[in-house]
Amino acid sequence: MRIERLGSRADIASVEAVTDCKWPKVAVNGVGTERALDTTMPIPQGESHDERSYAVIGAAMEVHRQVGCGFLERVYSEALALELKLRGIPYKREVRFAITYKDRLLPVTYLVDFVCEGVLIVEVKALPAIGPPERAQVLNYLRASGLTRAVLLNFGATSLQMRRFVCDRPGTSRPRMECLDVPAGERTVDTA
Repeated sequence: MRIERLGSRADIASVEAVTDCKWPKVAVNGVGTERALDTTMPIPQGESHDERSYAVIGAAMEVHRQVGCGFLERVYSEALALELKLRGIPYKREVRFAITYKDRLLPVTYLVDFVCEGVLIVEVKALPAIGPPERAQVLNYLRASGLTRAVLLNFGATSLQMRRFVCDRPGTSRPRMECLDVPAGERTVDTA
């Protein structure tokens, strides 16, 4: 899991400038509190989050088909960025999300690999298999970002491994998140 430190208010301002994201103020119990970066974009009518997930997964399948397994994560990230661009899927790379504790901004951020179309987190791995730590990492990204959808892609196995994640109560203190695309006996439902 990658966590990046922010040293000062100037660092936060530089994150806002680089990511085109703002840190909106919201009131909690009458007190102004800072929240995670706002990277949402309006969803075009007639389009769903799942269509976006499947478009990104299709791009990842093409990358795996062309490159194969055995490379480092950075190779797959670069290839996926190129494939997303070729398919016309808008994305931002290495997007930072703020972490709060007891409604206070911590001086660290999560750094996610991609945010596609402003609403879908995409995390790239090159491991022999996806395990609980990787799934937990993506669930934490959803919590920190306030976004509702994520895709975990693993290029390290002989065939592409992917998991879709859905958070059906974003912005609440106890979001319900579920890891989809896994057998029912292994499905992760997290209400913490």
